[in-house]
Amino acid sequence: PRTLHALALARVDSLAAEALLALKVAAAIGKSFDLAELRAAAAACLPDSLRTDGALKKWAVAMCGESLLSPLAGGASEGAYQFVSELVREGVYEALPVSLRCEIHASLAAHALASLAPQRNYAQCSLHARLAHHYRGARMAAEARSHLLEGGRIALELYEWHWGRRLFEAARALDDDGGQEDGTLAATEL
Repeated sequence: PRTLHALALARVDSLAAEALLALKVAAAIGKSFDLAELRAAAAACLPDSLRTDGALKKWAVAMCGESLLSPLAGGASEGAYQFVSELVREGVYEALPVSLRCEIHASLAAHALASLAPQRNYAQCSLHARLAHHYRGARMAAEARSHLLEGGRIALELYEWHWGRRLFEAARALDDDGGQEDGTLAATEL
């Protein structure tokens, strides 16, 4: 319902500028994120006051208190959180200027790329999908397509026909729309 959405976004609008910026970066990561990923993605845009582990943990706890985030089941001790509502995440994400979205997604892709390994398993397939999501958000269509195709090949090797098909279809859709951000599939959808 639009009224719940408006209510949630009103809470977001009342946040301090630094807290709101961190929430926007988290929204670019996706429905769930961990604080290490947030710190890596936000290195260029977060103020110094939010760049330490302690400060980010304090911020996340405050966002949970605002009912915007919740600890991920079994992950709060490791610093894993999720948005309480996809509508809230989308609203926060849409408020990001496109240039900052691209910068954040490029940082996230660079951070995730460091985790890429030669193994051909579920984790690497998922990582290729996540890389594709972030490259697409950074408007780097060729890189996104490359990772969608590689993820699709790995999925087929794992006999995950449906997953492979979704990745290949996403690569085709990327070709069809010229890599525009509209219609981007979230990594969790792939």
